[in-house]
Amino acid sequence: MRLAPLAIVLADESQLSKRLKLAHDYTCMTHRHPRSILASYFYLEILHALLTGSSLQAALQVVPVQLKDGLAKQKEILAEWSNFDFIWQPEFKQTSRTAIKSTAYVVDTLAAAI
Repeated sequence: MRLAPLAIVLADESQLSKRLKLAHDYTCMTHRHPRSILASYFYLEILHALLTGSSLQAALQVVPVQLKDGLAKQKEILAEWSNFDFIWQPEFKQTSRTAIKSTAYVVDTLAAAI
Protein backbone atom coordinates (compact mmCIF):
# COMPACT_ATOMS: atom_id res chain seq x y z
CA MET A 1 0.00 0.00 0.00
CA ARG A 2 3.04 2.17 -0.44
CA LEU A 3 1.32 3.68 -3.47
CA ALA A 4 -1.13 5.79 -1.47
CA PRO A 5 1.23 8.78 -1.37
CA LEU A 6 1.78 8.42 -5.12
CA ALA A 7 -1.98 8.60 -5.66
CA ILE A 8 -2.03 11.91 -3.82
CA VAL A 9 0.81 13.26 -5.96
CA LEU A 10 -0.98 12.10 -9.13
CA ALA A 11 -4.45 13.31 -8.13
CA ASP A 12 -4.29 16.05 -10.77
CA GLU A 13 -2.71 13.85 -13.47
CA SER A 14 -5.39 13.23 -16.10
CA GLN A 15 -3.35 10.91 -18.33
CA LEU A 16 -3.82 7.28 -17.41
CA SER A 17 -0.61 6.30 -19.22
CA LYS A 18 1.47 8.57 -16.98
CA ARG A 19 -0.16 7.26 -13.81
CA LEU A 20 0.38 3.67 -14.91
CA LYS A 21 4.02 4.29 -15.81
CA LEU A 22 4.75 5.66 -12.35
CA ALA A 23 2.78 2.88 -10.65
CA HIS A 24 4.77 0.34 -12.66
CA ASP A 25 8.09 1.92 -11.75
CA TYR A 26 7.24 2.16 -8.04
CA THR A 27 5.94 -1.40 -7.90
CA CYS A 28 8.89 -2.90 -9.75
CA MET A 29 11.30 -1.61 -7.12
CA THR A 30 10.09 -4.42 -4.87
CA HIS A 31 7.60 -6.58 -6.79
CA ARG A 32 8.16 -7.39 -10.44
CA HIS A 33 5.51 -10.08 -10.90
CA PRO A 34 2.74 -9.06 -13.33
CA ARG A 35 0.08 -9.88 -10.71
CA SER A 36 1.62 -7.42 -8.27
CA ILE A 37 1.91 -4.79 -10.96
CA LEU A 38 -1.75 -5.23 -11.89
CA ALA A 39 -2.79 -5.00 -8.23
CA SER A 40 -0.85 -1.76 -7.96
CA TYR A 41 -2.62 -0.40 -11.03
CA PHE A 42 -5.99 -1.31 -9.53
CA TYR A 43 -5.15 0.22 -6.17
CA LEU A 44 -3.72 3.43 -7.60
CA GLU A 45 -6.63 3.91 -9.99
CA ILE A 46 -9.22 3.29 -7.28
CA LEU A 47 -7.46 5.86 -5.11
CA HIS A 48 -7.27 8.25 -8.07
CA ALA A 49 -11.01 7.92 -8.61
CA LEU A 50 -11.70 8.54 -4.93
CA LEU A 51 -9.39 11.55 -4.80
CA THR A 52 -11.10 13.07 -7.83
CA GLY A 53 -14.56 12.81 -6.31
CA SER A 54 -15.91 9.39 -7.21
CA SER A 55 -17.55 7.13 -4.69
CA LEU A 56 -16.02 3.72 -4.05
CA GLN A 57 -18.97 2.09 -5.79
CA ALA A 58 -18.45 4.26 -8.87
CA ALA A 59 -14.69 3.62 -8.83
CA LEU A 60 -15.27 -0.14 -8.76
CA GLN A 61 -17.41 0.20 -11.89
CA VAL A 62 -15.19 2.60 -13.85
CA VAL A 63 -11.65 1.44 -12.99
CA PRO A 64 -11.81 -2.01 -14.61
CA VAL A 65 -13.20 -0.57 -17.84
CA GLN A 66 -10.55 2.15 -18.04
CA LEU A 67 -7.74 -0.22 -17.17
CA LYS A 68 -8.71 -2.90 -19.65
CA ASP A 69 -8.48 -0.29 -22.39
CA GLY A 70 -5.32 1.29 -20.97
CA LEU A 71 -3.51 -2.03 -20.64
CA ALA A 72 -4.36 -3.41 -24.08
CA LYS A 73 -0.67 -3.59 -25.03
CA GLN A 74 0.49 -5.11 -21.72
CA LYS A 75 -0.58 -8.70 -22.43
CA GLU A 76 1.53 -10.23 -19.66
CA ILE A 77 -0.13 -8.03 -17.06
CA LEU A 78 -3.62 -8.48 -18.52
CA ALA A 79 -3.13 -12.25 -18.26
CA GLU A 80 -3.38 -11.80 -14.46
CA TRP A 81 -6.79 -10.10 -14.64
CA SER A 82 -8.85 -13.18 -13.75
CA ASN A 83 -7.20 -13.32 -10.32
CA PHE A 84 -9.06 -10.12 -9.44
CA ASP A 85 -12.41 -10.73 -11.18
CA PHE A 86 -14.28 -11.19 -7.90
CA ILE A 87 -13.49 -7.58 -6.88
CA TRP A 88 -15.45 -6.17 -9.82
CA GLN A 89 -18.57 -8.24 -9.15
CA PRO A 90 -21.56 -6.39 -7.63
CA GLU A 91 -21.72 -8.87 -4.74
CA PHE A 92 -18.17 -8.00 -3.65
CA LYS A 93 -19.51 -5.08 -1.63
CA GLN A 94 -21.56 -7.60 0.39
CA THR A 95 -18.46 -9.54 1.44
CA SER A 96 -18.45 -9.96 5.19
CA ARG A 97 -15.46 -8.83 7.20
CA THR A 98 -14.79 -12.44 8.24
CA ALA A 99 -14.58 -13.53 4.58
CA ILE A 100 -11.75 -11.09 3.81
CA LYS A 101 -8.37 -12.76 4.00
CA SER A 102 -5.59 -10.77 5.62
CA THR A 103 -2.56 -12.48 4.18
CA ALA A 104 0.56 -11.23 2.46
CA TYR A 105 -0.82 -12.40 -0.90
CA VAL A 106 -1.36 -9.43 -3.20
CA VAL A 107 -4.88 -10.42 -4.24
CA ASP A 108 -5.99 -10.81 -0.62
CA THR A 109 -4.28 -7.56 0.36
CA LEU A 110 -6.03 -5.59 -2.39
CA ALA A 111 -9.42 -7.06 -1.46
CA ALA A 112 -8.82 -6.20 2.20
CA ALA A 113 -7.82 -2.64 1.31
CA ILE A 114 -10.92 -2.09 -0.78
